Amino acid sequence: MGLIKSQTGAQLMVMDADVAQVESTARGRPGARVDRVLHDRDTVELGGAKLTARLTPGHTPGCTTWTMPVTDGSRTLNAVIVGSPNVNAGYVLAGPKRNYPEIAGDYVKTFALLKSLPVDLFLGAHGAYFNLKDKLPKMIPGGANPFVDPAGYKAYVAERDQAFEKELAKQRAEARVSDAPGFDIAWNHVALSVPNIAESIAWYEKMLGFKGVVRGGQPNPNARQQVADLRRGDVTIELFQLADATPLPESRKNPSEDFRTHGVKHFGFEVKNLPAVLAELKAKGVKIAFEMRDTPAEAFAFISDNAGNAIELIEHKR
Repeated sequence: MGLIKSQTGAQLMVMDADVAQVESTARGRPGARVDRVLHDRDTVELGGAKLTARLTPGHTPGCTTWTMPVTDGSRTLNAVIVGSPNVNAGYVLAGPKRNYPEIAGDYVKTFALLKSLPVDLFLGAHGAYFNLKDKLPKMIPGGANPFVDPAGYKAYVAERDQAFEKELAKQRAEARVSDAPGFDIAWNHVALSVPNIAESIAWYEKMLGFKGVVRGGQPNPNARQQVADLRRGDVTIELFQLADATPLPESRKNPSEDFRTHGVKHFGFEVKNLPAVLAELKAKGVKIAFEMRDTPAEAFAFISDNAGNAIELIEHKR
């Protein structure tokens, strides 16, 4: 890498978590000076193209996937250039000798992000990821673009995710990792779907001493969806009001019902390092009901218990 820089005069931009390794002068390391340190969602403009760097760690702590809009006639396509989602031979995911402490959780985070990206054009760091050899001969003037392949992208990511989970479970068994939970949890909230959010806030404040706040300001009876938080001490109740929600009949007073009916919806537990928690649970065969969503303020996901009840796991970052 250092040689390429010296011969081309190119600038080297690297995701922050990989800078130390790229600049390392240890034997077998690149020893290249990084010109710009990248962070998740940073953009790079090159030749009229604007690329966005997305952190997809695991293969390396700073492995990067790139996205960019591409104009194709009158339409704009979403291109994704996948960084490596592979667990290479010799990678250690479990036990005391793992490549780095957060590696399993990082892969979970990567697959959650890859599944959430809008994709039209499927590209990757290596041609084999997106069947370059098969698709390239199909590029003919006036013909359909074979690289517009959202279905192929989804299938590839799903297959790589399954391969990771299989390898993680295998390594956990070989390392004799205990089935005892390796993480702490704390109670977070209960969610209720209600017919009138203002009346529910008033009832909880008067009857149980909670204090309620509607997200976004005052209750709006014309809104299709409203959300409020009720808090007392360490207890939080989340209220949802959906314009077209169905009243909860006696026969359906069950906490596993979804938000489109009134009543208790799910339980929430607060955890630290959600990606690592999900990695451990996936290795044990827990069903993921809703893949992790990661925002600057929080990350969350839903799992299902043996009866199908939804349980939210949430990590607050601030």
